[in-house]
Amino acid sequence: MLSFLFTIGVICLAFKLASFVWKAAWGITKGVFLVLGLPIILIVLFVAGLVYLALPLLLIAIIGAFVFPALKS
Repeated sequence: MLSFLFTIGVICLAFKLASFVWKAAWGITKGVFLVLGLPIILIVLFVAGLVYLALPLLLIAIIGAFVFPALKS
């Protein structure tokens, strides 16, 4: 009986750790896409001649990068 409870506990712990790893990996992926993906998308839009679309996105990104952290503190 004790080994059965131990097995159930280990399985629960494994699922908790797996969910934590999934959340951490998703957070890291979002950060990498934000840091690398957004500038690449803006450069591609600019080079492709879609300046009217790239400039507003750049302004929104600049406002988000400088204004929102100031509002948190």
